[in-house]
Amino acid sequence: MKLDGIFILAAGLGKRLRPLTLIRPKPCIPILGHSPLERWASAISHLKPGQVVLNTHHLPEEVQCEWERVVPKEWRYSFSYEPEILDTAGGLREAMRRISGGGTVMILNGDVIADAPLEALFQAHREHGALCTAWVNPTFPPKTVTWDKHHRVVSFSDHTGGKAVFCGVYLVEREILNYIPDTGAYPIIPSLEAANAEHKVQVFVHESPDWCDIGSLERYWSLHTEESLRRRWMVTGSPKNPPGCLSAGKNVSIAKGTHLKNAVLWDNVEIKDGALLENVIVTDGVTVNGQYQNQIITPHGIFPLFG
Repeated sequence: MKLDGIFILAAGLGKRLRPLTLIRPKPCIPILGHSPLERWASAISHLKPGQVVLNTHHLPEEVQCEWERVVPKEWRYSFSYEPEILDTAGGLREAMRRISGGGTVMILNGDVIADAPLEALFQAHREHGALCTAWVNPTFPPKTVTWDKHHRVVSFSDHTGGKAVFCGVYLVEREILNYIPDTGAYPIIPSLEAANAEHKVQVFVHESPDWCDIGSLERYWSLHTEESLRRRWMVTGSPKNPPGCLSAGKNVSIAKGTHLKNAVLWDNVEIKDGALLENVIVTDGVTVNGQYQNQIITPHGIFPLFG
């Protein structure tokens, strides 16, 4: 696979994941101990793209630190900071200005985790000579994408007859810029629909359980508590969690006289003697002393786990 570059969308606010995203931006949040950025870095490590660009807006230093932590030093990458969010197509436009060459660029949604069929997607893109080829998955909602017998997109927004979800993993050629305004914020779907009017957008249909959008607190919690999801998304070789912990990050200290049940602990957490935690998320840098149930404990305060 020969790619000019990879663009990773990492600028979103993650409103449905607050208060977690007050501490880390969504692409950096630990899921069973490993962030989406870390998982994407592993997934693309064999591709050797010419350049990786990540757009940033919310907590940009956190995105930069996490990316530099998880990628080899020899990788070429840069960060495209957006003082005002440019949306998906606007962000892609700015990223393209940092990626040299006239060839293919891969786009990855930073708030998705997936075992994506990248090689097969690229092969389909080449075979069809498409302007854009998007991975769609019939396994999950929202199923809004339809296509014809030639795998050309009919609609990205068919909420009644849709057959698959748009997975946020796709390939584009530089010509996509012809369908994106030169300035300002702009979403990708209208750009793809404009290109699709000229039959230039293809789907690659790959039905797989190995895709997950982590957009909500409920989804984040289920990834840690539902055994089938835990098995699917636990990274091989991850260290064993302390008793009572669903996940524990780096530099976690747990006193002996504690009771933990279904605790998710981020980095640099200290649990004091006598603490009781049940169905609790503790974010970075927090010391816990007391009893908490169905709550999220952050440096900014304590919040209900749901609602």
